[in-house]
Amino acid sequence: MPEYKYVKINDRYYCLQQNPVILAWILFLKKSTLDLVYRPYPRKIAHKILFLLQRKWRAFRHNFFVYLALIRYKYFQKISKSALTLPVYGQICKAAHQGYKIFDFSRNVVIKVFDRNVDKNSVLKEIDRLKIVSQMDFAPSLRRWNIEELWYEEDYIKGHLDVDHSYKPADDSVTVANKFHHIITPCIEKLISLQSPVTVNVTEYTNDLTEMFEGSRLFRQEFGENYKEEILEIKKFFHSTTEQLNAGRNYPVYLVFTHGDFCSANILNTKDSIKILDWEHAAYRSALFDFYSYFFYRPYRNRISVHDLVLEINKALPSFISNLSLKSPEIAESITSLGEVYRLLYYLERIYMLVERAMTDTNLDEMESIRIYIDVFKKYEELLEQE
Repeated sequence: MPEYKYVKINDRYYCLQQNPVILAWILFLKKSTLDLVYRPYPRKIAHKILFLLQRKWRAFRHNFFVYLALIRYKYFQKISKSALTLPVYGQICKAAHQGYKIFDFSRNVVIKVFDRNVDKNSVLKEIDRLKIVSQMDFAPSLRRWNIEELWYEEDYIKGHLDVDHSYKPADDSVTVANKFHHIITPCIEKLISLQSPVTVNVTEYTNDLTEMFEGSRLFRQEFGENYKEEILEIKKFFHSTTEQLNAGRNYPVYLVFTHGDFCSANILNTKDSIKILDWEHAAYRSALFDFYSYFFYRPYRNRISVHDLVLEINKALPSFISNLSLKSPEIAESITSLGEVYRLLYYLERIYMLVERAMTDTNLDEMESIRIYIDVFKKYEELLEQE
């Protein structure tokens, strides 16, 4: 099996065995999804021109220092301890869940390479999910895979991460509703209808989530010593939310096929349509999981305040339910009558997902993410009580 060396420069890895001319082409000439993301354009023409000049200068300066660093590593300096050895070639690599994603711009592909300690059954399950996802026109196509060598290859999607910027709380309610209705809702609807929904009882489902949550490796002695205060806070929030759900009647709720990390960071605008990336966490979850994932990501990333989040969801949710009632009336009716239940289920599912990711992913730090999400959930509930 071939081996390729990748050195870390800033937050990404660059292959030492690539031709410097190719890297120069990627950094300075080729537009890619990996370009730095900046805030939206100002409205005034003079400010817009200045903004564009600053943007180009920042990008050039960043890429220039990256290029110099790689040349130094390649010809003049010893490889650092943070260097990776991976069995697949590409020009740029970045950390991903349970492994790395390698971008080969010459073939327009992205290769997910799993860590060597990842179980092959986990790799097979992820590939099986991607086979299902590939049926949708807004998802990358799965090209090929090798379970024994722990990798798979999918299309590289060219686009811009600007869907989130086009949807601002400063817009009037009609504009906000229209943008969400036309951009996001169709994707979530297709996901819901992709696989048959499953009906479960709330108590039974929350008990299952609690059992899996308590069984997480994060709460074992060898891990818990490092996160005592964080674990106490996580458990307190999780169990208080569970108690709220179990205090009511044992209603049936719908679980549907979800993306798992449906947010602006995974949504690209392309020439023809939007595309959704990063399907590693696709699974059955409560019917509003992707809806809430999209909105709660915004205050999590400091895009908006929690107060603005309440306003956005109050505008978007009725429209979403109304549209969903045309294709999935039973699910829409369930969401209408059990709105609080679905929201609280989202909290449990999100926390459990992040806890699991914190323990299965050595490449990403998820504990801070859990803390931020819990803070946002608490503030959101406080604001709802004040309405």
